Amino acid sequence: DELDTIHCRGRGPDPNAFNINVNDVLGNYSLTLIDSLGTLAVLGNSSEFKRAVQLVVDVVDFHIGSTVQVFEANIRVLGSLLSAHLLIRDPSQPFGDLMPEGYND
Repeated sequence: DELDTIHCRGRGPDPNAFNINVNDVLGNYSLTLIDSLGTLAVLGNSSEFKRAVQLVVDVVDFHIGSTVQVFEANIRVLGSLLSAHLLIRDPSQPFGDLMPEGYND
């Protein structure tokens, strides 16, 4: 869900379900992947943006028994998904063609 920059690897939930300091933040729904969508678009990396969107479609599953922080989910997940969708559908295409193959509203 998040990047562990010190060890250069991803970090997911703690197997210890009682470690709420970690598990309430790391809801196991690919936060960093979703969070990166807008950055990839703004930087003009349309090929990686399209790949990331496809990964979100193929991999991210919100039907999991996980406790999430509502604020965190709203600003990072909802905000990123809505922004990515709006960037894809923007007729002026300010960041180039971001429409992934087979994208369906």
